Amino acid sequence: MKIEWTAKAIKQVEKFRNNQLKQRLFTTVETFANGGHVDIIALTSHQYTHRIRVGDYRILLTIADNEIEISYIQEVKKRDDNTY
Repeated sequence: MKIEWTAKAIKQVEKFRNNQLKQRLFTTVETFANGGHVDIIALTSHQYTHRIRVGDYRILLTIADNEIEISYIQEVKKRDDNTY
């Protein structure tokens, strides 16, 4: 599958200071594109079609016509009793 990164997603990755995290994000996307197993689920009622979990981060993406478009990287903050 062909991988396309949006300008927004590239900017988000560039802001990360941790090079190991950057490498994990890129490696996970490459693994998925090559047919490997990653923690991915299909999203319903959402503008993106899928999300991939990488530690405390979520990669939001759209899959269409044998192409993966990486749109957004989201950090999942700590959840506790006061979250909801």
